[in-house]
Amino acid sequence: MALFTAAAMHDYDHPGRTNAFLVATKAPQAILYNDRSVLENHHAAASWNLFLSKPEYNFLSSLDEAEFRRFRYLVVELILATDLKRHFDFLVEFNAKAQP
Repeated sequence: MALFTAAAMHDYDHPGRTNAFLVATKAPQAILYNDRSVLENHHAAASWNLFLSKPEYNFLSSLDEAEFRRFRYLVVELILATDLKRHFDFLVEFNAKAQP
């Protein structure tokens, strides 16, 4: 369920610019997220703000606090993993873990 939620959220409110452009132009989002995975952090934050803004959007209301925190952690990590700048780091890590 976390993977499906992250897939739905991962490009929410995309401004049509790249991370590099936002950093180079000192865009407010780049400043807010300290030039690190700017778009991905924005997608996650904006999605969660929308999701939690109205009770009718919150399909997780039956989760207890620990379950909600775990679910949110997974969704945010999955969204942040979509930053292509980190792709090869993830690939190296995956291949290292996949080796017998």
